[in-house]
Amino acid sequence: MLVYFSPDCEHCQHETEQILAKMDSLTKIDFYFFSVEPLSRIKAFNNYYRLSKYSNITIGRDYAFFFPIHFKANSVPWVLIYDEKKKLERVYEGGLGSTSIVQAVNEIE
Repeated sequence: MLVYFSPDCEHCQHETEQILAKMDSLTKIDFYFFSVEPLSRIKAFNNYYRLSKYSNITIGRDYAFFFPIHFKANSVPWVLIYDEKKKLERVYEGGLGSTSIVQAVNEIE
């Protein structure tokens, strides 16, 4: 699952909090959080939410601004769900919420 976010976005913060609150039921999902914001702000977000303690979460920076250009993403958060064969299955503009994530992943499997 790709999560395009901005560290200062309240919706992104809420989305992250919801994901972390349900992490016990989301352990089979690999999350890739990324942003085009400065690395210092991404690191602060990572430290605040302690994302590094989760083995299924990777966080990084989109240095090339690939995501917003390729997907025409003009807002955050955006959530993309891929199946295990790396086929894009779902795109959610504006976030999703942890219960919906579990439901969407179960529908794809």
